Amino acid sequence: MAGAPGVHVHNASHGAREHTEESLDEIVEYRGKHECRPSTNDERQFPRHTMDTISNTQEMLGKVIKKPALKSPLLLRPPFRFLHDIVKNVIKSTGYMEGIFTSEELEYKLVKKEKT
Repeated sequence: MAGAPGVHVHNASHGAREHTEESLDEIVEYRGKHECRPSTNDERQFPRHTMDTISNTQEMLGKVIKKPALKSPLLLRPPFRFLHDIVKNVIKSTGYMEGIFTSEELEYKLVKKEKT
């Protein structure tokens, strides 16, 4: 049906999918409802709900810890060190999760990197 009017075929690695004009309209409508905002470097765009989650995280977690700075680019794709510092500072400021990690696990330089 690749040439049939009103039907578009999308070839994906898992097989071909057909999209009718109606399903394409639904996709466009969905994307319109979920406005995208540019990231800080304007190279990518993220859905509104993602940016709202980032803002909520900054607001709530910012009340608990002061370091590390909860910057959007780091929260969008958090490196291990950033997550490690967040966990360590939550424990330090609140006592939550105290005793779960060994002293070696809480020292970033002592955490061994596993190859993926």
